[in-house]
Amino acid sequence: MNNTFFDFKLFKLSKDHTEPSLPQGQAGRGLFLFFEAPEEEASEQIGFLAKILQAIKLNLNQDTLFINRKPGESFQMVKMLEGREIQQVLMFGIPPHELGIRFALPPYHNISHQGVHYLWADALPAIFAERQDGGKTMSGKLWKAIQQFDL
Repeated sequence: MNNTFFDFKLFKLSKDHTEPSLPQGQAGRGLFLFFEAPEEEASEQIGFLAKILQAIKLNLNQDTLFINRKPGESFQMVKMLEGREIQQVLMFGIPPHELGIRFALPPYHNISHQGVHYLWADALPAIFAERQDGGKTMSGKLWKAIQQFDL
């Protein structure tokens, strides 16, 4: 006689549980930034992001809310927007569907949905590396698209 309670296999949960990434910044101008950079490169990428924002006269910590998503981490952006006055969302390299966006969002095109403007750009480390090599293709596309934000 087989006395199994479950008719499916059970798997042990990993002990490598990590805390979810939390947003940083004050969001004074209603801009939410999502990017993914390895932990060892995070401070360098945040510095690069601060320079991008300075070009459009924004302060990273005062004017935006930003989050460096851990590799493989998933969350619903809509839940993070609840209770916050966010007008623009800029995603660097993270496919929109991985953040819970369920509408078409081509790269470097501003799309407005339910009062929020969305922009999906190349990964921040890729843009940084291109700029270090003297290239301007990705950063040029980003510059054109970000100028359309109502900041």
